[in-house]
Amino acid sequence: MKRTILILPLLVVACLGCLRALAARAPKTGEGDFPEVAPPPANDECAGAIALTVNADLACGAAAQGSTVDATQSLPGCEGADADDDVWYSFVATGPSHRIKLSAATQDMTLNVYSGACGGLTEILCLDPWPYSSATNFEYQLNSLTAGATYYIRVYTRISLVYGTFTVCVGTPPPPPANDE
Repeated sequence: MKRTILILPLLVVACLGCLRALAARAPKTGEGDFPEVAPPPANDECAGAIALTVNADLACGAAAQGSTVDATQSLPGCEGADADDDVWYSFVATGPSHRIKLSAATQDMTLNVYSGACGGLTEILCLDPWPYSSATNFEYQLNSLTAGATYYIRVYTRISLVYGTFTVCVGTPPPPPANDE
């Protein structure tokens, strides 16, 4: 008795995540083609980083709404996170310390901060709070920054083929008290 195994349904199920990638790479020749895929966001690469306003306090009155929808990977992720959807922001340090705050995220997010210039970045922070705490609202204070230098923030979801929205801001902590010595 000869057995026939149907592999096609299994391949379709196994490759549902591949459809987006196929649609993005397929030539557009006419009727019956894959639907058009939206272009990546303007801040999909470091060179397109959106400049953030540095707040004079920690209240984050000036914040940016962000999304990783249709973003692509620029660099490998840190701490085992899959960075297939990273977006970029930048800020110019106004002093030696600033606090980066990510809030209202719809997915667990990872955040990197870099010094240097695009194409020659040095990672100074990899913040992936998962699984130790919620990665949808977190903040981190950076110290020993150089006033006037540009720093880059990269935000991405930690899981492949999952996209999210969030709010990001840069705040300035108050100076230490005069009697700090």
